[in-house]
Amino acid sequence: MTFNQLHDLIMEMPVVTGDHVPQFYDKSDQNQNFTKIVMTSAEQVGHFMGYALYAYKNNRPSYYLVDDDQIILAIQLEYSKSFDSYYIDDMCKSAKHQKNMMLDFLFQVLLKEFPSIQSSHRHTTQAQGFWLRVVEKGLGDDHTCSFVALDENGELDELIIEDAAMFAAYKDIVWSGEENRIRIYA
Repeated sequence: MTFNQLHDLIMEMPVVTGDHVPQFYDKSDQNQNFTKIVMTSAEQVGHFMGYALYAYKNNRPSYYLVDDDQIILAIQLEYSKSFDSYYIDDMCKSAKHQKNMMLDFLFQVLLKEFPSIQSSHRHTTQAQGFWLRVVEKGLGDDHTCSFVALDENGELDELIIEDAAMFAAYKDIVWSGEENRIRIYA
């Protein structure tokens, strides 16, 4: 893998945790073995951008996109529920697959299934870039976007993002706290 390919892969991965590391998705034998497990144990729920879409709806719900031709995993996304919304817990994409696939998946699949999606508490540099693109696209497509956080009493505070200038003014505050999130509504 070249430096540029690795850089592109990392920039497309808002959060990398646990076993989900770039090398796994780009080693064909490991990727193909895991993909076989997904294809035999998850439910195929449709197609997205020419990929087979599989889903687990168990205690660790997740989506997987499988490249029908190469039978390799293109995308993995795990989600959980918190703050009265679903949040993206883990996202990984193979470097072999289309750039911005995660962004398209959020708008074309997740926001059709869930009333809102929000960031997790892990605002890595890559996650910040991803959520910046989510808010920019969301505001441009007339989605409601907001900052959400738990206040000192454990109550949910939400501030609607009116425009890009407002997002720019508040985003550093969001990135600074573990209880802060960005939310987008369907």
